Amino acid sequence: MPEGPSLARAAVRKRALAYIDRRISDPALGPATVAAAIGVSTRYLHKVFEPSEKSVSAHIRANRLVRAWEDLSDQRLCQRPISEIAVHNGFANQSLFATCFKKEFGVSPRSVRAAARPPDRDRR
Repeated sequence: MPEGPSLARAAVRKRALAYIDRRISDPALGPATVAAAIGVSTRYLHKVFEPSEKSVSAHIRANRLVRAWEDLSDQRLCQRPISEIAVHNGFANQSLFATCFKKEFGVSPRSVRAAARPPDRDRR
């Protein structure tokens, strides 16, 4: 079990991740806002995330993309425009969203949406 500084950093990381999860749709969410919200400096927050494979910003972006994938795959949301899903998940615009999405998953948001659509019952 971690002790001393390691335990403190683990607690800060846990608070940061919880805050990120609660505010993931906020387009202004970034390392500075996370740090301020949990009461640490931005520099310290970056140090806390240093040992992991993702920076604070990369973690935020990855979480947003996973949630967007879930929304695009949700048949209940198939009528919601992709641009609305992008904004709802904290992306400033659909173009940036589509670029990040394709880079992360290797497929476009449109193709994920198409695969999730229920079959058209009128066409047989």
